[in-house]
Amino acid sequence: QVRDKLDSCISQAQIQEELAKIQNSGKFSPEAKDFATEAMAKITDEKQLPLYLNPYEDEASLNAAIVGGARAATALIKASFLLNLLANGGTISARQHLPEEAIFTGRISDKVLVLALSYCWADRMHPDPRREVLRDVCLLLRYLEASRYWGDEQPTIRGINIHDREIVIFWDFMSLYQNEAPWPASPEEPRGDTRTAEQVASFSNGLKNVNLWYVHSQAYVILATHAYRQLAYANSVWPVSERPPAML
Repeated sequence: QVRDKLDSCISQAQIQEELAKIQNSGKFSPEAKDFATEAMAKITDEKQLPLYLNPYEDEASLNAAIVGGARAATALIKASFLLNLLANGGTISARQHLPEEAIFTGRISDKVLVLALSYCWADRMHPDPRREVLRDVCLLLRYLEASRYWGDEQPTIRGINIHDREIVIFWDFMSLYQNEAPWPASPEEPRGDTRTAEQVASFSNGLKNVNLWYVHSQAYVILATHAYRQLAYANSVWPVSERPPAML
């Protein structure tokens, strides 16, 4: 619990604030408080957390969200993996089932293009069972691949081309650990959870900072507004909440 609280922090100022709350709380034992102090130093170094930042402009906040391997709050998906998945007739999988080669493990910099997908789930157990959203996304990815150097002879266009940047995507179903337990017949019945405690903690941290991918100045949002279900994009809760910050 202590580690999870500190793991979600994206600056040294925030992690120090969380540490102070832990140290001043009667909920934690002296051993837990000592562990928190040691964990803070380790996390600060591991994530290279800046002293203070605007989390929606500095790439350090993006990197803080993806560092930590399986414990990381978010996994970014390689565009190359999605293109191969579609070509081979595959369907997207929840994060816990992704092969290692699907996940971006580098650091976000000016050599990386970050995309965030805003779309509608086709079904509450699986967002894209018929691969329709995957086809739409890959259509855009193929365009980006084909136009990397288009018009480079013109300085104004050369400045906005992506050139050799690696393309990675935040796609919620693949980027966050998913609960695959069936929904109960009655809303009064509790729903189980197929995830491990570590995966639940990761999901919680990822969900807490999910707006980061839709607001950040160094991420581009794909507004996939065609919904492959009866309820339209404009009438859906999550897309409606994602679209306004993406327009900032």
